[in-house]
Amino acid sequence: MLITQFGKQRVRATVSVLLAALLLRLLLFAGVLVMNPEGFFETDSREYWQIAENLVEHGAYSLSAAPPLEPDHRRTPLYPLFIAAFRCLRLDAAVIVAVQIALSLLTVLAAMELAAKLFGNGTAAVWAGALMAVDVPSVVFASSLLTESVFTTLFVLGVLLSIESYFHRKPGYLAAGAVFLGIAVLCRPVALFFPGALIAVYLVADRAPWRSRIGAAALFLGLFLLTLAPWVTRNYLTFGRPFLSTIGDVNILEYRAAAVYAEKHRVSLSDASLLLREQAQSTYPGSKDEDPVGFIRHGAGVGRRVILEDPWIYLANNLRAALSLLFAPLRSTIDLQLGLSARASSLQNWGQAASQGVIPRLLESTSGTTLVLVLFQLLHLLILWALLFIGAAASIRGKNLLGMVLIVVVVAYFLVMAGGPEAYARFRVPFVPFLASGAGWGAAALGQRTRRRKQGQPQGVS
Repeated sequence: MLITQFGKQRVRATVSVLLAALLLRLLLFAGVLVMNPEGFFETDSREYWQIAENLVEHGAYSLSAAPPLEPDHRRTPLYPLFIAAFRCLRLDAAVIVAVQIALSLLTVLAAMELAAKLFGNGTAAVWAGALMAVDVPSVVFASSLLTESVFTTLFVLGVLLSIESYFHRKPGYLAAGAVFLGIAVLCRPVALFFPGALIAVYLVADRAPWRSRIGAAALFLGLFLLTLAPWVTRNYLTFGRPFLSTIGDVNILEYRAAAVYAEKHRVSLSDASLLLREQAQSTYPGSKDEDPVGFIRHGAGVGRRVILEDPWIYLANNLRAALSLLFAPLRSTIDLQLGLSARASSLQNWGQAASQGVIPRLLESTSGTTLVLVLFQLLHLLILWALLFIGAAASIRGKNLLGMVLIVVVVAYFLVMAGGPEAYARFRVPFVPFLASGAGWGAAALGQRTRRRKQGQPQGVS
């Protein structure tokens, strides 16, 4: 590990950061276990759990609760298989969550290694780990039966291994990075197109001969696609079409297009989603039972037409959702997890005007515990973004742009792919390690600049 090369003091700091991260995650884990064991489950959790149970009991990849077990096409296989591995041993949700907490700690360590690798600074690595350790959504979703912890660990490791291949010119790192990113996509398909963005960055940044660059890119892309091939083949054999998942098509109709319809016609998002589903069903020429994938694709087509009719509303909605994804704290999920509230609540309104302001709605629908955590998150986000901008300025001054360019590409990718009306702080979790790495570099640069100013030396960053 590169972090170990910065001396014993940095190693001790790394251990302290990991212990703090573990303590915070165990505190929440214990709270959920004692106060509300069902808090490990969310709406999506039930689907993953059902598929896992069907795999264990019937050997069928299906969401059906009873026979006939219809094959599922929405959920990619990794997370249900992850749960099924524990259910084979009759282990319950608490054990699975405990393993996810371990993966969350690995992600904290990976964020530190990412900062050390990109910016060559031990202080940056320690700060990156500290910012990750106390990130509330990362803590909360480590104790939820959702894909976030597993996906984030795989995604960050895939990018980190790819960076190692860039610096060390070792095909093994390149191959491992491609496979990890492929497995991450099998956990959450949102990362499907990210390797293309990563390849573009390295084709531009690399100084090797073009033949070498293109060869490495082809190897990386080939191994990535090879990792996905078994699941795509399964879907082709089962549904007659090669695809990864239909969840993206569902989101186009039920969230992206529905939000446009809601804003245009001043109805609620749920009402807009229902109306568009009914429209898709009434205009589908076939049978949705005989061809469910064809029906969902038809629905996505209906959604795209709605979006194309009012592209400016769509763009405005996406900007609003992106701001929420970047800056909004996690709120209602915490109350649900700890059993402090019986139902979810949202401060965002799509289509219909709010009956009262955000602050009154916040106060009446949020527990005192969560209000404190909301304030802490706002402070954490303020520090995170301020240090990130300082780090970006330091990188520009030092003409060391690769790290910041990579961070910008990762964040921009998730804003485009996951920044619709369905987005909230949960969807920020996969790119927080990259924000923390850049912010860690900002903290290190700020410290260096402050020391030099006190010593009367020329300012700059080494």
